[in-house]
Amino acid sequence: LIGRRSGDEFLLLLHGFETKDDIRTCMDRFYNRLEIESVEFPGGDMLPVTVSAGLVWIDNSTLTYDEFLHYADEALYIAKKDKKGFYVEKINI
Repeated sequence: LIGRRSGDEFLLLLHGFETKDDIRTCMDRFYNRLEIESVEFPGGDMLPVTVSAGLVWIDNSTLTYDEFLHYADEALYIAKKDKKGFYVEKINI
């Protein structure tokens, strides 16, 4: 499921995967594809698209929706600062 949070921020809820490694593999394939393919913009320019993301595992069902967003935001800001154009996992919640 995907939804726009605000401006250029989106939420993506991944489900139906067997393991966290399956999700990591899916994310890695997505980012590998972004690296090799450009997008054609109006006017014909072919430019790469980059996406920074924070990945949070929902293992603790006692956290609220806002708390999950907070942790995802923390991971996103680390990605924007240290790994621009890739995702960072927030583990130890």
